Amino acid sequence: MNRTPLRACTAVGLAAFTAITLAACGDAKSDAPQTSPEEQIKQVTTTYVQGQSGKDADKLRATSCKEMIDQEISTMNDEGNPQSVTLDGIADVKVDGDKATAQVTMTATFAGKPQQKKTGTFEYVKEDGWRVCLR
Repeated sequence: MNRTPLRACTAVGLAAFTAITLAACGDAKSDAPQTSPEEQIKQVTTTYVQGQSGKDADKLRATSCKEMIDQEISTMNDEGNPQSVTLDGIADVKVDGDKATAQVTMTATFAGKPQQKKTGTFEYVKEDGWRVCLR
């Protein structure tokens, strides 16, 4: 049994498939890589927690929802806030249109007290990208 025609057909088929696929996809250089909403939420949460821990108004402004920006910044130096916050994990991200939630675990250090590890639900809204919106 001569397999050369079969190999030729397979090669031609693969070449045609590749050409069609590349034509359908367009120029790969013009397409920016897409980050999933879940990954975007993890990124904004990380930056938000860094802003909280470092008392960084710019990071809080960039990651808080419009409704909460003023409150986040005006209270970031309050005595009741932790001295530092460490992000331990982000899980169970659920996206529903322009809203989302995630379970966020953090360890906080308060003056004169042992570290406290807590898990809570963070809420997010999509406003020029995903934003943390803790009301």
